[in-house]
Amino acid sequence: MMNRRNFLKYSTAALASNAIMSNVTWAADPGYTGEFLLQVQVFAGWDVASFCDPKQDADINTWAATDTIKTAGNIKYAPFANNGPLFENHHDKMLVVNGVNSFTNSHSAGRLYSFTGFNGGGYPSLSALFAAEKGARVPIPVIFNGGDFFTQGIVAASKLGNNATPFLQILENEKPTNNNKPFLKQEQYSLIQQFNQRRSNNQLGVENTLPKEKIALADYDKSIQPSAAFSNFKPLLTQVEAKETTPHANGRSYNYENKVLKQAKFSLLAFASGLSVSADIVATGFDSHSDHDNKQAIAMSDLASTLDYIWVLAEELGIADRLNVYVASDFGRTPFYNNNLGKDHWAVGSNLIMKKNAPWAGKVVGSTDANLNAQKVNRAAPSTSHDANGVMLEPKHVMQAMRKQLGIDQSPVATAFPLKIDAGDEVDIFGLG
Repeated sequence: MMNRRNFLKYSTAALASNAIMSNVTWAADPGYTGEFLLQVQVFAGWDVASFCDPKQDADINTWAATDTIKTAGNIKYAPFANNGPLFENHHDKMLVVNGVNSFTNSHSAGRLYSFTGFNGGGYPSLSALFAAEKGARVPIPVIFNGGDFFTQGIVAASKLGNNATPFLQILENEKPTNNNKPFLKQEQYSLIQQFNQRRSNNQLGVENTLPKEKIALADYDKSIQPSAAFSNFKPLLTQVEAKETTPHANGRSYNYENKVLKQAKFSLLAFASGLSVSADIVATGFDSHSDHDNKQAIAMSDLASTLDYIWVLAEELGIADRLNVYVASDFGRTPFYNNNLGKDHWAVGSNLIMKKNAPWAGKVVGSTDANLNAQKVNRAAPSTSHDANGVMLEPKHVMQAMRKQLGIDQSPVATAFPLKIDAGDEVDIFGLG
């Protein structure tokens, strides 16, 4: 029997925990048929000369002494690390944007600019902006995994990471790993549920409630109802991980213990189960001021394999037609090696945007010269040709185009964070007119 003191204690705990509980149990709208956004942070600066902006120069790339640039469809790529399977199997989903100048050598400033489109701070990441517009009716609008991720208070975000076990344990009030007790005793868990429901019923019954209060109360009531999305997640995870014990049918191998691949897997499962509409994952290991080739080869292999796996899993989950993938980094790497066989920070880099069956995919926009200096592009019809009267691509141009391509550029949440692009300087990267 629970005494009065414990009842009051747990009732108080229920009030304090209500915000957390409501984030966890928001009832998903089964009617969501919109698109998803997966944003990939290539953390610390990738060497695009060994990826999507290759240079046939052994002073810039040691691989150029023994191999040549490869082409998949209309896209050139470096014969480096694990690039081949990615480009050969998915070039038709790619829009490569080369020659993007972030005008900084600072990691934090570069990431800020690349993922928000504004280098002055105070703006949300693209993944958060998308979730704020599209994810109002799902339990976890946006998932993040560290790195530099910004919401600016416009949307609730949840950190999932590369281990889904604690997430599932909290949802089902199971015993945490290395502990013989659940998070809450069953009587505590039941009491919180009863308290939340009683509080909701009482508030919904109050007369003379203002319209905005009615909306808030209705949302609160939904937040304490069981969500089918959560019950969908675990079976999907079990099915997907059961297949990981045998070689994949496509003949390609994946390191299922790789952290960024795990982040991608959980994000796609969250999309497919109805939990989320947007996610932000982080690929690390790219800060190569010394031993550049080895460090970039390891990190680039993990990244390329993960990007390949994203589309393989998306097909299996039936969401490939609705998936948008945006890949960017702080900036690029210097064209030439330093005395430690490393490469330092270089303001010019590339972006990779992927979508299945997109009319704008399978091509390259923007370019650099032989020494990785950015070249100007035509605003109305950007290509790989240098246009002396054009504009130099910056992250803000890519972000503006991404907003438009995702259909959120005119939304109230996007217009509240206008990008600093002068009239006439917009670049039609996707050819949307």
